[in-house]
Amino acid sequence: MPTADRLTIPLGEAIFSLRAIRRLKPDPIPDADLRGILEAAIRAPNGGNMQPWHFVVVKDAALRAQLGTLYHEAWWAKRHDAGIRGPEDLPRRYHPAVTTLHAQVEEQVHELFGIPPTAQVVYCIPLGYPRGRFGPNQRKPLTEVCSYNHWGTAPPWR
Repeated sequence: MPTADRLTIPLGEAIFSLRAIRRLKPDPIPDADLRGILEAAIRAPNGGNMQPWHFVVVKDAALRAQLGTLYHEAWWAKRHDAGIRGPEDLPRRYHPAVTTLHAQVEEQVHELFGIPPTAQVVYCIPLGYPRGRFGPNQRKPLTEVCSYNHWGTAPPWR
């Protein structure tokens, strides 16, 4: 069955129930499901339809562990750049939407996965099945995170 036919959840439900899950079960994702995820990913909008991406799927546990160590180092390097020296300095509820690698580990990641120097690692996205229980997501009200025409100008729906 084609990937598009397997994705039957209504768009609104998918958007409003989406969670950023950081605790994952060790269960492997079947290759057919990975292919479906990537088939959807390559349809993302991109400037001039250049399709500048290349995905590296890392299923090898030892490689994932090495990447995890490097990613942890990169995460703290980015926090240090922002003046955060340790967990005690993190703002309450610190939860970046997306993080990229820090230049400090970029070369090591390229070497680990055989990535050519002309390519840039933009994101590392963990995939897996959620571990634990998760309730509805919590978001600030739109009126707190949206301006109208200029920063700080309240939108008309406020």
